[in-house]
Amino acid sequence: MAQIDAERIEEDLARGLRPAYLVHGDEPLGRLEAADAVRRAARAAGCEGREVIEADGAFDGAALAEAAASPGLFAARRLVELRLAAATLKAGARRVLEGWLAAPPPDAVLLVQAERLERRELGQAWVAAMARVGAVVQARTPARRELPGWVAARLRARGVEADAEAAARLAERVEGNLLAAAQEIERLALLHAGGRLGVEAVEGSVADSARFDVFALGEAVLAGDPARALRVLRRLREEGSEPTLVLWALAREVRLAAAIAYDVESGAAPAEALRRHGVWRSRERLVAGAARRRPAAWWRARLRECAEADRVIKGFAAGRPWQVLEAVAARAAGAALPG
Repeated sequence: MAQIDAERIEEDLARGLRPAYLVHGDEPLGRLEAADAVRRAARAAGCEGREVIEADGAFDGAALAEAAASPGLFAARRLVELRLAAATLKAGARRVLEGWLAAPPPDAVLLVQAERLERRELGQAWVAAMARVGAVVQARTPARRELPGWVAARLRARGVEADAEAAARLAERVEGNLLAAAQEIERLALLHAGGRLGVEAVEGSVADSARFDVFALGEAVLAGDPARALRVLRRLREEGSEPTLVLWALAREVRLAAAIAYDVESGAAPAEALRRHGVWRSRERLVAGAARRRPAAWWRARLRECAEADRVIKGFAAGRPWQVLEAVAARAAGAALPG
């Protein structure tokens, strides 16, 4: 059974090309690089042809079945890419995939790409067959505490040794945006090839790639991270963001957490409550964690504070808008503040 982390796909490919790969996960950079690695290995192994099948929610497997039955016209071997847009597949598509994996066409390598598949889909027979016949490759977003190590390892692979402080500072500057981090690392590797990278070099040459939009503030609040919430808020102020827009994004997340917490306290299953309020799958863990961490009454109190901040921003109450926003955001993220 081949279950491979996307960071280790190159090592696996060095041992030989498998008949099929599933590349999935919630990290776009990891998916992109893993799929590119499979393509390079396929070309090196003689796959001169390439077919791409875009599979939306209505995909029934017919196009894949046709590709399996139709050998390449001009190439001895080919790479067939199936790009899944949905988190689950129809029964017909699953059967076609199972059939392909039961008897892989000798002239083709299959590359299935998907974002984070639902747990129910990962338990399907076609995924088990993929792990048995080929490989299931997961692109995982590193936790924030893992980012400095990820940065240092990536720099080291490009011939640059980074101080611990430099790696931590770079990780902070890109704020978990791995695509931006990869670009900065490539640039720093060119500037400091074969040398050491200190924090001064990072400060002097790295553009601030962490785009602190208003939604990042809400995410920090839901994650219960007051330090990050304040850092995002201060950057938004520096960038000239409108307080009204910032408060809207903050209140939106507080209102959502209050609603989910209330539904769960009223007897709804967390998954049902998340579906009822249209929470995207990629945000389910974040929102559910916030609702579980505090009761609905606590979140409603934070919502009342948002209403008071709105009065200050509009000039109906005394106070400085950004100072009030800082207090509201910090408290909503879990900081213990007076008042």
